[in-house]
Amino acid sequence: MAIPVIGLIGSVVFLAFFFALFRFENKRGARFFSNSRESFDTSVSKMDGTSDRIYGSVGSETRRQTARYIFSQILTSIISFLKRVENYLQNKLRKNRLHAKKKPDSERSRNKLDEVADHKTSVAMSEKEQKKHKEKELEG
Repeated sequence: MAIPVIGLIGSVVFLAFFFALFRFENKRGARFFSNSRESFDTSVSKMDGTSDRIYGSVGSETRRQTARYIFSQILTSIISFLKRVENYLQNKLRKNRLHAKKKPDSERSRNKLDEVADHKTSVAMSEKEQKKHKEKELEG
């Protein structure tokens, strides 16, 4: 026979035995082995109280630990998301740098400083004009 079937049969036999024992004790009006059963009852009650305290403390720690685990998982997922965003931006920056280096000077866009430099060279005075302007300023 399979072990679970044997366990089931044993449980049924013990249940029937205890049912008959308790019924007989009720008819009799007294318990068999009352002193030893009372000491056994008190020890079982003590063990029950101890197990309740242990399960209570373990249960509260389990809830706290579960909350910390969930919080840790949330932080871990946020960190992994931020790492993916950072990698994405790093790749974009790297591609942009490579693209900017490959672009020839003639295609590069002109900025304000380039325009200022061109204007400065176009309106610059020759040395003769500078001397004349300086003399004029000194005279008055």
